[in-house]
Amino acid sequence: RLQQYENIIYRNVGVGREAGTAHMDASGVDSANVLSDTGRIAVPIVCLDEDITEKITFIKMDIEGSELDAIEGAKNHIIQEKPKLAICTYHNNHHIWEIPRRIHELRPDYQFYMRYNGSVNGGVASEYVLIAI
Repeated sequence: RLQQYENIIYRNVGVGREAGTAHMDASGVDSANVLSDTGRIAVPIVCLDEDITEKITFIKMDIEGSELDAIEGAKNHIIQEKPKLAICTYHNNHHIWEIPRRIHELRPDYQFYMRYNGSVNGGVASEYVLIAI
């Protein structure tokens, strides 16, 4: 879908705290595949601090519960460049406070906003996104 844009570099990798390999079994739902230590499909994992050398101005994460690991892998970009952040906090209950706490530890001058972008499914609220600017 993004091939028409010349300034976008597409890489089919996962992001995490450090470079390596994870595995996945395709769930049949493209938006809900989760990386693990087991699975039939090998997925290369990159650390954003090592993989992207240019300045980062915006980071969006909706990576099915791996957001804290990815934040650790991008901590130098966050500390040095203070990109705007849009990070999902709804995959694990504790992420709603752990993600903003970790970002605040790295860079205390962020302002935080929590946005709800989903609907109530079966009485469970989802789609909470932390905005940090």
